[in-house]
Amino acid sequence: MTIKVILQVISIESLKVRMCFATKVGKYINRRLGLSILITSVVFILGLAYIKNHKNIGSNDIVRKEKEEYVERERVSKSITTVETNDDRILTQIGKKKLIVNSYYNIDAASNSKEGDMRGVVKEKWRHIKPKKEYTIGVLLPHFEDQYWVSANYGIINYAKELGVKVKLYAVGGYIEFGNQKEELMDLAEDDKIDGIVFATLDNTKFNSDVENIVHYDKPIVALVNDINSPDISAKAIVSYYDMGYKAGEYVVEDSAGKDIKIAFFPGPKESGWALDTLNGFKDAVSRLKKNNQKIDISNPFYGDTRPDMQRLHITSVLENNDDYDYLVGCAPAVIEAEKFIAKRKEKFKNIRIVSTYMTSDVFNLIEKGAVLASPSDQTIQQCRIALDMIVRILNGEKAGIDFPFQSGPCVPIISKDNISEFEYEDLFGSKEYIPVLNHMGK
Repeated sequence: MTIKVILQVISIESLKVRMCFATKVGKYINRRLGLSILITSVVFILGLAYIKNHKNIGSNDIVRKEKEEYVERERVSKSITTVETNDDRILTQIGKKKLIVNSYYNIDAASNSKEGDMRGVVKEKWRHIKPKKEYTIGVLLPHFEDQYWVSANYGIINYAKELGVKVKLYAVGGYIEFGNQKEELMDLAEDDKIDGIVFATLDNTKFNSDVENIVHYDKPIVALVNDINSPDISAKAIVSYYDMGYKAGEYVVEDSAGKDIKIAFFPGPKESGWALDTLNGFKDAVSRLKKNNQKIDISNPFYGDTRPDMQRLHITSVLENNDDYDYLVGCAPAVIEAEKFIAKRKEKFKNIRIVSTYMTSDVFNLIEKGAVLASPSDQTIQQCRIALDMIVRILNGEKAGIDFPFQSGPCVPIISKDNISEFEYEDLFGSKEYIPVLNHMGK
């Protein structure tokens, strides 16, 4: 007991000595700098803090570590894009550039977007999201015969890993496999482990009743790339294919320099919806932008599945009997098959020029080679990221059209040999060595 009292006295005396020292230092500085009150107070507070914390010296290390971590977070945050969600502020890196999208919060306005009506559109920076828990998302894609859907697969699987959600993915054999896609859609709908569905439909009306039934049973469906006309769809991650066609038409008119031209047009699968939208956009651009007295003849559309073998048949049938076309315009597989056909017959088709209505990795390579003039890009990978964000937002409890856009898609650039160097291959299509993956069920 006596020892404890002595230690307390020593501690008090120690404090008195430190305070006395602090006062002398303060008076000295006052004579030298005129800051005695400030310095004395600081030293006094430091002395008290030392006495209070000398029993837990490690706490200073913790504070120091927290400060260092804060400085590091501040440093990192300045090097990446900061976006704000409705839940909290998160940091995410969206390639090298901000993802700017055309968004529709009003469902009625969104339904007119395919007609090129931009009223109601909001141009904004896309906001990514965090899932509140681990979700499993069902995904339906048309096929992997077309490199476009290989890029979509890359976008889905890689972003699912980044988000921390699981994916169960189906792909049917082509745009004629309506029965198979309906069966796969119902399989996902009846699977209790599936929380929501991302749906790239084969037809924009054939699945309306299925969508209605599934959504009404509290399993949300987000349309991806291919539009669905169902009023029951939960949200849409799509671009306007009317605008895609319009941009292709705009490019052809400018490239023609006022000369009379004849165009062979290969839109894609008629039942898809987007093929007809593309054709209408292209025709409107030509009609509005052509020079006075310029004659532009567009062929009757050569519709067909986007499988390469189907497009090869169309290209062969059309070009073997006609060599007077100035431009060949069409979906990516048609363009790719046309380039192969024409390359073997250069003398016969030396004046024909090729323009694609959408971008794939193969089209990108052909533009670099100079074999294809140009193509609009709907930024497939980014559409997939938007679709997954949308389904996660719905599962988190947010409302489409209120908390986030009912419809949204990336702004569409036209890519030609003049500006292709501005676009990174992997940002548009993913890894060149990528092999499609059906499921992602773990971290």
